[in-house]
Amino acid sequence: MPVHAIHFRSRHSGFPRPLKWAGIALLALAALFLLAAGAVAAFGGNWLRGPVERVTLAKTGRQLTIAGDVKLRWGWPLLRLQASQIAFANAGWSKRPNMLTIGQADLAVRLPPLLIGRVVIDELALRNADIALEKDAQGRKNWELPGGPGQVAIERMALDDSRVDYDEPARHTSVHARIAAEPDGLAFSAQGTFDGQPVEVHGGGGPLLAIRDESRPYPFDVAGRVGATQAKAKGAVTGMANFKALDARIEIAGDSMDKLFPLLGVALPETRPYRTSGRLVHQDKVWRYEKFGLRAGESDVSGTLEIDTSGKRPMMKGDLVFGLLDVVDLGATVGVQDPRSGVLPDTPFHADRWHSVDADVRMSAKEIVRPHELPLEGFAAHLRLHDAVLTLDPLEFGIAGGKLAGAVTLDGRQEPIRAHAKIRVDKVALDQLVPGFKTPRLEAGRIDGVVDLSGKGDSVAQMLGHAAGTTSVLVDGGHVSRLLME
Repeated sequence: MPVHAIHFRSRHSGFPRPLKWAGIALLALAALFLLAAGAVAAFGGNWLRGPVERVTLAKTGRQLTIAGDVKLRWGWPLLRLQASQIAFANAGWSKRPNMLTIGQADLAVRLPPLLIGRVVIDELALRNADIALEKDAQGRKNWELPGGPGQVAIERMALDDSRVDYDEPARHTSVHARIAAEPDGLAFSAQGTFDGQPVEVHGGGGPLLAIRDESRPYPFDVAGRVGATQAKAKGAVTGMANFKALDARIEIAGDSMDKLFPLLGVALPETRPYRTSGRLVHQDKVWRYEKFGLRAGESDVSGTLEIDTSGKRPMMKGDLVFGLLDVVDLGATVGVQDPRSGVLPDTPFHADRWHSVDADVRMSAKEIVRPHELPLEGFAAHLRLHDAVLTLDPLEFGIAGGKLAGAVTLDGRQEPIRAHAKIRVDKVALDQLVPGFKTPRLEAGRIDGVVDLSGKGDSVAQMLGHAAGTTSVLVDGGHVSRLLME
């Protein structure tokens, strides 16, 4: 039928314009389909090698080489292809010639998206693949191609008897992973270094990895270690392309929680050896560590933490309840160290990491274990961290039958850190405040007053060494010698 007859009929039959264009597109697709099928029947699938290699070079600037046979199996809406001995060139700055080498690739391509110039691969299975991923000192990534991800989308992928290497010299990171197919899924292992620390990981997953499908969770079970930190996780991840969702039970153990910073990118306090387990849930930009238990040293804490990554920096919110709080376990976090040392804590705060996160966390302790010389009886605090300024307001301690309540501010934007504390003293028993101090000039009485101090330094010892301000106290009952007061 002549082309003008098609236009004439659609104009006078009342067909909507979208239907006209849809009809033309279907006819064009049918023509291309028949043409390609005829070419394959006449010449075999290998005739595609040249056109595919030329288009890839034009679109990416990198050479694609297909040295083996190409086989096609026509169908609708999927076209299935098999190719072997494939190589895809690396970025020009890389020392390795190829980013990808593949022994055999099986893929199913959706035909309808080809109408608008998009390539959608429904399934991709690679065997004997060697994938080299790199990031150089300038931040360039060898997997980033001109124009971004382009018009190619992969929905699901499977690997067998393959190797994946990741190198980032600027971070002293080099990880080498191997993947193999098993009857019920994939098995993988990885070794190398991460941020200069030895890393080792092993585990397994489902047989087919759903990359873009946000309705199909991919199950996994993994265990490993980075330096002194050990971890296990079992659950499912959805949408691997953008890590859309995660739901897993995790266990983590290590010698101090601050060493998680290179892994998480979020500042955590220095602690004694710890172990934690709970449910980790991720949806869009929000991470939640739900109903977890944590033991650090002799202390144990439970609660829920949430981190929202949608803002300028991650925002952490949570409620933590200490079933048992050993003051020594807090270490430099609150300026307390093992009393046997007999000196003020001089462990430096890592204020440079405070820019990595904002926080709004409430904490309380049901029972406190403390040195005899530190008569604490309870603890509650509201911690906020914003733009590297840390505040504890309110901060409350039960102490010596009374209470200390007030606020502490540490300004990490300045070097050294600027500190300010304003604390109210309420009905503190004098004889309990200094237990073991025997003098006839000390009799029972209660202290009320206000302590208002400012200082600077990157440790508690430095802050107190440079502290200045006022201390106003009133003793109600009893008396005290001048020596003891000083």
